[in-house]
Amino acid sequence: MLIQLKDLRANKLNSNVMPEDVKEKLKENIKASGLYPPLIVRAIKKPPSKFDKENTIGELIGFRIIDGHNRKWVLEQLKYEAANCEVWEMEDKTELFLLATINELKGTSDFSKRAILLSTIIDFGISRDNMLKLIPEDDRRLDFVLSLVSKKNIDESLGLIDSIDQKRAALREKFIKDGFSPKHAEAMADIYAYKDYVPKAQSEVEGKKVGVRPILIFFFNSQEDFEKAVKFFEAENDKEPNTQKLLDLIK
Repeated sequence: MLIQLKDLRANKLNSNVMPEDVKEKLKENIKASGLYPPLIVRAIKKPPSKFDKENTIGELIGFRIIDGHNRKWVLEQLKYEAANCEVWEMEDKTELFLLATINELKGTSDFSKRAILLSTIIDFGISRDNMLKLIPEDDRRLDFVLSLVSKKNIDESLGLIDSIDQKRAALREKFIKDGFSPKHAEAMADIYAYKDYVPKAQSEVEGKKVGVRPILIFFFNSQEDFEKAVKFFEAENDKEPNTQKLLDLIK
């Protein structure tokens, strides 16, 4: 249903932050197509409940957004007066649970399939500059993704991608068996599986070797995951990590 933007209220507990450049790309997408996923909202009670008062920004009338804060911002920028919304009825605790999960459960792109998708878009005649205005990737990341299907024969590229996917799946299982969480196992499997396909730095001066000193930064969700990584890289008691294992990540 269409709901006036002036009747949509932001949620105080919303933690989903979209970088400005991504917001601009979302804006360009909606501007070009006029299409967007409906916002998910919940009606504010009459009279407002204690929960409504504690978690609503602005007037306590209309609807509170559960999913779609950034879409509302974009629609306002594009001078829309109303947004396509789905009104969900739920308990307070359900709203909190959805707010904590629905913005995060969007899935992540499979590099391999995304490489084919972006390559196919370019084959359809869409210019690189126009595509960069609309997709999340920046220029450098687009180079990397497209490098996975840089061969002219798409069947050969698909064969390459099948090989990468098999390697990635095996690595993921290995890291899980080593005690890493599925999320971190997935991330590390990506690093290992794709490291051979990352474009290498090259010197513009003939005969001069480019020296690159890599810096690796790891983020962990818990102390447990950190301790498992320390053990994996043999860096207990503040020892230097196993150099070969680190080099395997970036070679």
